[in-house]
Amino acid sequence: MKKLNLIAASAALLVTGLANAGSLTAATSGGTVFAAENFGGGTSASAQNALGIKPGSITYSTSGITAVNAGSSVYFTVRLAGGLFGATPVASDFSFGGSTSNAIGTITVSSDKTTVLVQATANTSNGVTLGLGAFSYTPSGTGTSAEINNVSSTLATVGGQVTATVGMTTTAPSSIEASTAQTTVDLPLASAVVAVSAAAESGAVSGTNTAGTKIDLTVSPAGSKFTGAATSVALGSVTFTDVTGTQSNITTGADYTLASGSTAVINSGITVKVTPGAGQSFPVTSVLSLKAAADCTGGALAGTSATLTIDTTNLTKAASLTTTAAVVTATPVYVCMTAPGVDANNVQQVMSPLNVTLAGTVKPAVSTDLIATATGAGYPLVFNGTTITTNTYFPVAISQFGYSTYTRLINVGSVTASVSGAFVDGTTGAQGTSAVIAANLAPGAAVLLNNSVIEAAIGTAPSVSARPRLKITAPTDKMIVQSFVQSADGTFTEVSGNQAN
Repeated sequence: MKKLNLIAASAALLVTGLANAGSLTAATSGGTVFAAENFGGGTSASAQNALGIKPGSITYSTSGITAVNAGSSVYFTVRLAGGLFGATPVASDFSFGGSTSNAIGTITVSSDKTTVLVQATANTSNGVTLGLGAFSYTPSGTGTSAEINNVSSTLATVGGQVTATVGMTTTAPSSIEASTAQTTVDLPLASAVVAVSAAAESGAVSGTNTAGTKIDLTVSPAGSKFTGAATSVALGSVTFTDVTGTQSNITTGADYTLASGSTAVINSGITVKVTPGAGQSFPVTSVLSLKAAADCTGGALAGTSATLTIDTTNLTKAASLTTTAAVVTATPVYVCMTAPGVDANNVQQVMSPLNVTLAGTVKPAVSTDLIATATGAGYPLVFNGTTITTNTYFPVAISQFGYSTYTRLINVGSVTASVSGAFVDGTTGAQGTSAVIAANLAPGAAVLLNNSVIEAAIGTAPSVSARPRLKITAPTDKMIVQSFVQSADGTFTEVSGNQAN
C-alpha cells in the first residue's frame, strides 16, 4: 500500500511520487447525453453562449492511498474543454475525502473561464486519507443559470463532447488560465467526458405514392387531369420522429422530444420548401398545400401559409408552405397539388412532368433550438404515356442471309417524347432492360431505325433464331410502331402490321 503525506515538502512529493495516474469518472459513463437540438438555432452568439448544461457529477480518485494531515490543504483544478464556467461554482457542489466535515475553502474561476481552483482542507480532528472518491464536483443550475455554459458550438454538432480534467497540487498554482499548463502531483492528468450530444430527432422525406398517380395524356386537352379519379396528388411527405433513448433537454433534463423541446414546450409547426426540378414548373392555377392525409383529402393544415396558388409569377420558383400545427412524432406531413383548372382567360391549363425536392424544417418553441432540416426527392410525377408491344421482332442477326431489319416509330400524340424499347422473351415472356432508342420525338414526327441501333441501345443482340417481341414505351398520348424487313434486292416488307394504341 502506497502512502504519501501531502503536508510534506513539495520536493519530497516529487521524490516519492505516485506510481500510477489518478482517475476521473463521470456519474454517467461517457458523459450525460444532451440533445444536439438544444443548441445552434439562435442568430445571436451571446444568446447561444448563455445556454448552459447540468451534467452529472465527476469523481476523482487518487492512484494510491494518500494522507492529508489535519488542518492541511490541497488544491484541485477542474478545467473544461468544449465549455466554460459561466458562474463560480458554490462550495456545496464539491466534496473532499467523502466527508462534509472537510472544508471547501476559496473557489476561484480563471479569467478565461476555463478553469476553477478549489481549496480543500482536511478536518482539524483527524485529517483525511484520500483514495477512491478523493474529490468530486456536481455542477448545479440549468439553462441560462447553469454553472457550465458556452457549450453551443460544441454540442450543436452530434457527437460533440465537453470534457473535464482534474489536477491535484499541494500549493495553489501561480496561474490557472488555459494558457498555463495544468499541473498535478498524480501524473498524468485525469480526464473524463462530462457531456456529449446526440440527435433527438430524425427527419426523412418520402417520395412514395401508393396510388401511382400520373398525368393523364388520354384526356382532352392532354395533361389537364390526373389518372383515375384523383383530383390531387401527393408530391411526397416529410416525417420527423423522436429518436429512442434519452437525449436530455437543458431545462429539466428530461428527454428532448417534438412535444417538449428544450423548454418543455411543444414545437410550433413546420415549413416545407418544394422546389421543382431544373427547367420544370408547377402548373398555373394548381394549389399546393400541406395536408395530413396521404390521399390529399380533407382541408389543409392550420396556417395562412399552408397553401399556395400557382400563377405566372411563381410557377418556376420554390414554394414555401408553412403550417402552425405542431409536428407530431412519426406523423407524415404531405405536400399535395391539385390538378390545374382554367386561367383568367378561361384557358384550361395542363401539366408537365415534375420532380420536386422537399426540405422540411420544424420550428421549435424557442429560437435557440435547432432541429436539422430533412431533405429528399419527392414523388416523380410523370405522363401515363403509351405502351405498344410488337407481334414479333426480327433481329439484326438475320442479315447473314441478306436481310436488313427496321422499326419505324411514329408519334401521333400531342407531346414530344423520348421513346424507349425493351425485348420481351418469346418463350418466357420475361422483359429485359429498357433503354431510350429515339430521343425527343416531336408530335407528328416519325423515325425509321435500323434494328442495329435498337440492339446497340438496349445492349442485347438476339440470336438469328430468336423471335422476341419489342416493347415500346413513350410518355405521349398515342404512338404507331411498324416493323420492316428489307430483302437483298432492296424490297421493303412490313412484317407486323401497324401497332397502334
